[in-house]
Amino acid sequence: MDQQFDILVAVQVSNMSLKSAPLKPPEDYISFTPEEVKAQLDSQSSIYGPIIEINWCAYDLKRQIVIDEVQYFVKPLDFMGKLSEETMLKTNIRPENLFSAFSLYEVIQKFNDFLYLSFTRNNMSFCLVTYGDDLLTKVLPNESKESKIKLAYHFHQYFDIKAEFAKFSNNPNVATLKNMLLYLGLKEVPADTVCQNDCKTLVRIINMLTRNNHIFHNPKIINSQYKVISDKEIVKPPIPSKVPPEKQAKYNNFIKFKAPEASRPPFQKFYLRLRGLPYSAREPEVMEFFRGIRLAADDIQFQYDSDGKFTGECYVRVHNDMDFKEAMSYNLSQMGNRYIEIFESNGSEFEKVRLSQFPDKREALSSMKMDTGMLQMPVPVQIQTPMMLTEDVGIVRMRGLPYSCTEEDISNFFKGLRIAKNGIKRAVVGGRPSGEAYVIFETRQDSVNALNLNMEKIGTRFIELFSSSAREFENYLMNNFMNNVPNYAKDQVPNLPFEKRKSTLMCFGLPFTVTREQIIEFFSGFHINEKEIVFLNNHAGRFSGNILVTFEDEMEAQRALKFKNLAYLGNRYIEIYEYQ
Repeated sequence: MDQQFDILVAVQVSNMSLKSAPLKPPEDYISFTPEEVKAQLDSQSSIYGPIIEINWCAYDLKRQIVIDEVQYFVKPLDFMGKLSEETMLKTNIRPENLFSAFSLYEVIQKFNDFLYLSFTRNNMSFCLVTYGDDLLTKVLPNESKESKIKLAYHFHQYFDIKAEFAKFSNNPNVATLKNMLLYLGLKEVPADTVCQNDCKTLVRIINMLTRNNHIFHNPKIINSQYKVISDKEIVKPPIPSKVPPEKQAKYNNFIKFKAPEASRPPFQKFYLRLRGLPYSAREPEVMEFFRGIRLAADDIQFQYDSDGKFTGECYVRVHNDMDFKEAMSYNLSQMGNRYIEIFESNGSEFEKVRLSQFPDKREALSSMKMDTGMLQMPVPVQIQTPMMLTEDVGIVRMRGLPYSCTEEDISNFFKGLRIAKNGIKRAVVGGRPSGEAYVIFETRQDSVNALNLNMEKIGTRFIELFSSSAREFENYLMNNFMNNVPNYAKDQVPNLPFEKRKSTLMCFGLPFTVTREQIIEFFSGFHINEKEIVFLNNHAGRFSGNILVTFEDEMEAQRALKFKNLAYLGNRYIEIYEYQ
């Protein structure tokens, strides 16, 4: 059996010592009312003082190596510059370590960012590992409640090293980290603090278990009340008689909400548009608004008009479906005294907004919209093939690209090889990028080396590579580009009145034989203005396969965008965007 996850992240904390009143022994509970018993049990979770240190170590299960170690001191909310002798003795932390330390909220955000940037973005599955249950069922939940921190979903599943070691050794009495080291024949490695030492010990134990073929499978699951869900709590329906015996174990795993294989974040990005932001808002305000959702600074882009003024809108990129759904639930929440509207968006709009912060790019974008009502190109320029296609360059044709593939993905695919400036050309067919592209390399040797990547993957698609020629490349440009801009941008798009723009959608990729009646049928159930369906013509005056549809109001347009994007009309699926 293979490991269920790619990465395990060992987490350990240190707390300030608290003087708590001794608890009554369990045998005395018999004289208590149920409310008093609950109060006694709840008081046990408060014996942990504020967190003052967090350590984590990331371990790659496939390569069986530690890939990162991080230590942060944490300044408690009520820190007065002193620590008790008991705390210093127990943790080996001194008050001066906390003077310039981060708050718990900041450290949790750094931890979330670490997981997000290191693993989620790279489509790698991960799970936390702790010593015992208390860290994720008592310590962090209580601290996060006091600090008003929303814990992300990855804090709701984990492996308890005590339980895993008991499975490995068949000896439940080996319960402390020190005893586990002795059992494995390892010596303790000193560290600056007790917490750091425990975290290093934890990851060393994980390493030894992995190298001795232990499989980390079926982590513990925590519910919304931060209670561990046991198998006894889950009512299993009977296995259908049609399920063969050899598949019943797999069926049971699904019933227990434990997938038989790791649940990986999809290799896909999601985009949102926020409208109505205060004009003083910047990245920290947006991150605070989406508290609990992992965002980096480059995932937030603010929109600027042609004069460089902030428009009050920004676009946000998240990297998995769970974060996207949670972010959408913040619609009409407040940022300061402003209610923020949130709409679904797409990558092309995100990229346009990113470019709007650069003065030279703003001019290029604004010059595409003319008062004549036609969406035209900037002043024509010649395709600079003579400069690009010298005798020294090499050309490679790519086939089988995913529609979601970007130039950055192509550059990463050929990482280590020298691609000429503006040397990636990809056409747009039917309103979406085609599955074919040409790449110009600075030298012929680079293009020869690039062919070694034939049938390697981008995402989940195998990419075919072919050696190409200057003539073939020039023919490709002539048939698919004008002034270096994809053909779909040459559509004659009317300049709609401002009040209609937000309620109008652009639909790409329709059959050339589509009729007005078929479009009305496609949007049945949505309130559209049937007289305001506009068929767009290309530069030759022929129908391009793209249309504009105006709805009753913006909310109706957003509803159609959500439910009809990528829906089929006949045997073609239709791609829908907001009007620009």
